[in-house]
Amino acid sequence: APAARGLPSPAALREGQVFGPRRAWVERAAQRWSAARIRAALLHTAHIDRIVKGLEPGANPWNELRRLGIALSAAGRARQAPSRQRSAV
Repeated sequence: APAARGLPSPAALREGQVFGPRRAWVERAAQRWSAARIRAALLHTAHIDRIVKGLEPGANPWNELRRLGIALSAAGRARQAPSRQRSAV
């Protein structure tokens, strides 16, 4: 990954061909999710891709997409939780 190689964020986004409205979304996601969580999500999406292509039969791709969405949502909330608690006090 470009960021893991020490490239600054703009260069990493350019190398990853992230442009337009997606750029802001990716930058916010990178702040919410750890590198380990992003890597796990990429591995999970590769698994889903193999299911869809019939290379890993028996699994339901819709269930896997749901699991991925829940995992990413929970990861984002977990990193945001402390700041929410401070602002509520």
